Amino acid sequence: MRKYLIFFIMMCSGVRAFAINGADSLSFEYTVPPKASWVKGLLQLSFSGKVSGHMSGPKAISLIPQYIVATDTINFPAIGFFSRQGARYHKRKLTVGERKEPSIVVRCDSLCSRYDYVQSLPVPALQGGKFLIVAKANKCGANRILSVDTVIVPSKQKGNIQNFPSVRQNNKKLCVTEKNVTFIRPPAEELKRRTANVKLYIMYRVGDWHLDMNIGDNIKELKKMDSYLIPLLDDTLRYTIDEIRVLGYASPEDTWQNNHLLSFNRAKNICSLIERQYFCGRKISIGFEGKGEDWDGLQKMVSEGNMVDREKVLAIIDEWGIFQGRERRLMDLHGGVPYRFMLKNYFPKLRRVEVHITYNVADFNGNDVNVLIKERPWDLSHREMYDFARQVNDNSSTGGNYGKEYDKITAYFPKDDIAYINASSAALIRGDVDLAGTYLSKVLHRPEAYNNIGVYCFLMKNYAMARFYFEKAIEQNSEEAYYNLKKMEDL
Repeated sequence: MRKYLIFFIMMCSGVRAFAINGADSLSFEYTVPPKASWVKGLLQLSFSGKVSGHMSGPKAISLIPQYIVATDTINFPAIGFFSRQGARYHKRKLTVGERKEPSIVVRCDSLCSRYDYVQSLPVPALQGGKFLIVAKANKCGANRILSVDTVIVPSKQKGNIQNFPSVRQNNKKLCVTEKNVTFIRPPAEELKRRTANVKLYIMYRVGDWHLDMNIGDNIKELKKMDSYLIPLLDDTLRYTIDEIRVLGYASPEDTWQNNHLLSFNRAKNICSLIERQYFCGRKISIGFEGKGEDWDGLQKMVSEGNMVDREKVLAIIDEWGIFQGRERRLMDLHGGVPYRFMLKNYFPKLRRVEVHITYNVADFNGNDVNVLIKERPWDLSHREMYDFARQVNDNSSTGGNYGKEYDKITAYFPKDDIAYINASSAALIRGDVDLAGTYLSKVLHRPEAYNNIGVYCFLMKNYAMARFYFEKAIEQNSEEAYYNLKKMEDL
């Protein structure tokens, strides 16, 4: 599985504790040393550890376990220790698919945060296996390797896997079709509920909450509502609006009390406009709330930007409360240069109103899906998208553009393992082995993926691993795996 993961530059070390030095030093140490063992046929890695010191701002410590055997590397789930704000920010990135690791997020709320790590994956029991646990420090986006711990994996016999040749003499290739891979039809959604989030960047006069259409792009911003609400209101057979919530936000350059009142009144004003313009007295559950100063939004923009003193700004936001002089410290930092930059470039985007529209969607037939897959794919269920993909692809179409629809499904259902298994099947059929490996690396723990992992290994000419995963899949009654194992032995 050479292409499952990215190799790190590895340094052999026996270090059991390490630190990020500086004024606010951080350290990690194992309270229970790492141990590798075989549990019910799965390779298990376990350890306990703690982070000591004050985790603040953009600082983080990550531990990345890698199982290495011969020339193959398999990543086990990585763990990251973050500050309170950093953990929340990283979880958002994981949710929307912008980041994949660390997948285990630990929030450090005190001067000492502990975590017990126990993870298992199915891997072949070959000789010479070991874990490398790579410890990295992250400081404001810059990574540095702190240490690498080595854990030897004990030997374990499994049938004749070790005697199976790693490279076959005839070196024939497998032509992958739908017979070789696993497709899974997703379960139906009992209730297709969707939420649309509309961000309106309305310009207001200083300290005012009344809507003025002659300021800035206010007319254009309010027109955004048409593209979200009108399709729902025009097709009441398919769509039922369940609830609308209007949230007002403010930038922090006034007092907390005034900003909260401004955000409340701005949300109330937009709420009244929506009722008048779109519902005209029709019954609708609609409410509003003033959220006050949007410090989370500011932290996100600072983290993703490249402003002067970014690390110091993030540390102040993380360490000082709103009523503990946070804004004053930002204004005093570096003669006010960072604050004035945020005032000009970031604060205007914090002054906004968000409209959250929750609605229910009816089930669609085949003709409807053909239209909606292009116009409103987010309203389709996973099963509806899958059925469409199966309809437009058949076993006679291989290579080229086969099954690109499955790639799109992973974008709309990023938390559903079935989406990645099906996408890996399509990628294997069209010969995109690297992409298939990327998808399969997300579902190594799923028995339904074992057959596809075996096909991937076969294409990578790693026949020992291919046989191992086919046998594991056969234990799950996979007809495709039985077919593949017989095909491999006949080649």
